[in-house]
Amino acid sequence: MKYFILVLICFAFFMACSSNDEVAVEQEEMEQMEEDNPMPPSNFTIEVEPLFGYANVNWTNDVGGPNNLNLNYDLYLNNNLVISNLEDLNYTFENLNFDTEYQLKIIAKNAEAETAEESIFTTLKSPENYTFLLKEVQRTGSTIGEIFYYNYSYNEENQLIGRVDSDVDGFQFREYTVEYDNESRIKKEREINNIFGGICSENISYFYENNVLKTVTSSSFCGPHETTITLDRISQIEYTYHFKQDDWKGGNSYEYDAIVNLEFNNEGLPITHTLTLVGANSGYVTEFDYTDGNMTRINGGGNNMQFVFDNQNSRHALGSGNYGMIGKNNRLSMGTPFNGLHLNTALIDFENKNNIVKSISEGGTAEYLYTYTPFGYPETLTISSNKVFSYSYIFVEN
Repeated sequence: MKYFILVLICFAFFMACSSNDEVAVEQEEMEQMEEDNPMPPSNFTIEVEPLFGYANVNWTNDVGGPNNLNLNYDLYLNNNLVISNLEDLNYTFENLNFDTEYQLKIIAKNAEAETAEESIFTTLKSPENYTFLLKEVQRTGSTIGEIFYYNYSYNEENQLIGRVDSDVDGFQFREYTVEYDNESRIKKEREINNIFGGICSENISYFYENNVLKTVTSSSFCGPHETTITLDRISQIEYTYHFKQDDWKGGNSYEYDAIVNLEFNNEGLPITHTLTLVGANSGYVTEFDYTDGNMTRINGGGNNMQFVFDNQNSRHALGSGNYGMIGKNNRLSMGTPFNGLHLNTALIDFENKNNIVKSISEGGTAEYLYTYTPFGYPETLTISSNKVFSYSYIFVEN
């Protein structure tokens, strides 16, 4: 019996040794196969965003296997090496020609082998061949999680037809829509605002006579107040203004009528806007100065404001509430941007040529710090070091 057990033990020991030897041999064979047939990185996908004289390139990397670890990349453009041993998964090619086709090759390398992928792209034409429209503005505040989005939409004639404002959770707190007539003239505007826990709305209608804006009416409701304003054009330099406000909770309601007179410079821009109350000698005079296509000063209602501009292209409207988020195709609402202006017919379509970098008034000085895209429009705007606006654009070929 003891002899039989001893035989079994020896047999088991022999089998274990044989098994270990086989594993070792198999491992050596696999290592030899890897040396003879090294595993290259997996195939990957290239995405190219061709722009104006430059192109942003991104590519993917499947990190599911050991052959995709610790990769470096060589980038070629038209068979010329541009950069080697890049570890990032993105790169920007600069100083490219406009409207030119390029052949891109990216080689992914591990310690043993390499894999190449290719792509062909064409840069856009020079910027003057395009109309630039705001696509989205992202606003980031000083509070963690304070992020808002402003998304713009346009019709086939590149006219703004809507803007939707939402927070980081997708809640839409403001919606703005615009309608145009068959002559592509603005016909109606509507804004619904739900940001303060209650709904505020405003509706504006435009009426034309002999291809000239004749009458503008506004009806707005917010809280207990309902306000109606009617502006009726008498001539190019004169119109009537009627204001009425009712308080649904029994507060003070009032209305008044006024005459507005305009004086223009040689370029057809208003330099004075005088609002005189009917039946009274009192009124408001607002003065405007312009330099190189920009409104550089507004003096009226006891407030003298001066503006300094950059030399880059602008996508902003005149003054509208929150300067950073409004595209220039967005119309001015009633009562903005300054007291006494209201819906000055001569300024409804006014657009500053450049961007305000500083505003100066009795209340102090505000500065607007920009970074710019290579095609000359704002990319980011920082206000008071705690609000940052980031801009993205739609390019429409003319």
